[in-house]
Amino acid sequence: MSSIYKKGRDGYFYYQTYILNTETGKKDKKIFHSLGTKDEKIAEEKKILLDRRYEEKNKNQGNQKFKRNKKLYFYSIILISMVIYFFNYFQNLFLKKESDLFSSYSLSDTLNDEIKISSMAKNPILVPSSENIYQSKNHSIDTIMTNNNDLNKIKDDQEITLLPTYKIIRTERLPNSFNQIKVYATIDSIVTSDGMLFLCEKLKEEYLEFTSIIICLYANNKDGIEMAKNNNAKISKHLMKKNWLAMYTFNPVEGKYFDDNPGLYLGLY
Repeated sequence: MSSIYKKGRDGYFYYQTYILNTETGKKDKKIFHSLGTKDEKIAEEKKILLDRRYEEKNKNQGNQKFKRNKKLYFYSIILISMVIYFFNYFQNLFLKKESDLFSSYSLSDTLNDEIKISSMAKNPILVPSSENIYQSKNHSIDTIMTNNNDLNKIKDDQEITLLPTYKIIRTERLPNSFNQIKVYATIDSIVTSDGMLFLCEKLKEEYLEFTSIIICLYANNKDGIEMAKNNNAKISKHLMKKNWLAMYTFNPVEGKYFDDNPGLYLGLY
């Protein structure tokens, strides 16, 4: 929309109009010109010429905007089409792989089933008869009895192994009122504590007629034999401690006592 107006100060006519603003896309850009005349008729003619010029300019700017929008719209359609195409492509590819994988598993399961059936046909499962079951039970019982016998034999062998070689050197019986006996024996010095305890228990069983028993075990060497004979006057305390291997006592009141390092009791027995 354009117009002309006359300034009262100088009497000349001026032209003003609004054209398309490329920044906002609206006709909000105001321009004006001096028409250089004081004649209104001439001013109207110039207005018509200027209207045509700016109308053509607005039209060209509108066409350029349309072309830009058209190009943007075109590229948007191409981009959206490409996105849809690749989405469908990868979706179909994924579904195809999944279908192939499922088919592969199905084929593998089918082959495994066929192999199992073929194997069962070649190697049928035999159901044992009642006679075979009875024989199997008897065989199991015989096996258990054999194993028990083997365990007993192993236990006996262990007892023989645990029992050290010994020799009773001297026994000393106390008055009948105490019903006590002392046993002095020698054994090999290389023996375990369990072996010495086992020997003491065995000797106690051999003297069941006594209610109280004291057993002293010494090393089977010259000093140990002399100590068992109570001839230890010339033997040093160090050698006495070294050769006195164990002491065992038992009585109905205090029960059993065993010491595999009885050096503290030197001089008491």
